[in-house]
Amino acid sequence: MTLKEKLAQKAAAPQPTPGKPRGLVLTSKPAPEAPVAAPPDLFDERSLGRPDGQGIDMTPVDAPPAVAAWHWALNSYESELAITNDPEDPMYAWIAVFPHGMKVPPILLHRIHYYEHPQTKRPDNHPF
Repeated sequence: MTLKEKLAQKAAAPQPTPGKPRGLVLTSKPAPEAPVAAPPDLFDERSLGRPDGQGIDMTPVDAPPAVAAWHWALNSYESELAITNDPEDPMYAWIAVFPHGMKVPPILLHRIHYYEHPQTKRPDNHPF
């Protein structure tokens, strides 16, 4: 295509109204609404937010009892995550897993500093 043909093609194209950008269109008609996609299935059987489902047991073969308890609690949907006091130092607490159905102490995950809430309410006869 020659330069003369390109100029002729550009001149033949409709010219926008002076003072308005080509992309701005003012009309009294409302814009058509785009269809809203359905939200994804938030309750997929394999979703992380599900309290039940299928866990994958990654317990090593011939694992010692402590390792087996850890993996059982990690994959069990019957375990509960909780905060418990430190058995030796009252200034600390632990984020722990209390496995149900096992007679084992809680599995301590992370030690955190314990602060008494300043608005704690206790009965009058409570010594602490």
